[in-house]
Amino acid sequence: MAKNTCHDNGVLREARSLTQRGYRVRADVGGYDRPPRVCHDGACGIPDIFAERGGRTLIREVETPQSYAKDRRQQDIFRGYAQSRPGTDFDRRLC
Repeated sequence: MAKNTCHDNGVLREARSLTQRGYRVRADVGGYDRPPRVCHDGACGIPDIFAERGGRTLIREVETPQSYAKDRRQQDIFRGYAQSRPGTDFDRRLC
């Protein structure tokens, strides 16, 4: 199944921006290493972007207007993971 161009372009744009800001970026888009599996409360998912810099971790999801509400469970996993780990943040961006 082909991926959504809006989504992939958004992930690529965010990954490049974070790389330019000095983050070590793993992104679920060509040209980057795949992000690690993130688990919380027995559920797991692979985020669009997993970025690290200076002891800080950023988990970022890029959503389309269609996936914004639909992917709520996955967002909850990432949010819970981030809240349970000092120095880790989760956020979403709309493409």
